[in-house]
Amino acid sequence: MLFGNINKSMSIDFTNPLLFDTRNSTSNTISGFYFNTGLIFHGFERYLKPKSDNMTLGVVVSTPSKFNSSISGKVQPFH
Repeated sequence: MLFGNINKSMSIDFTNPLLFDTRNSTSNTISGFYFNTGLIFHGFERYLKPKSDNMTLGVVVSTPSKFNSSISGKVQPFH
């Protein structure tokens, strides 16, 4: 299971007194699921003729990944 938040804040300070300074913030909530596992077998020399210890077999199994994201934000004037 994967989950987490990415938060970002930014302030804009204008030098012109006729413009409002602003503070912007966004939040991105991420969640999802995946599974990943593997197996390595080293020991074929017992089963092969002629004997060889250089053979290794590896298998990896992974599920598809699906992620959900929800983004929210706001802009606030401040002095």
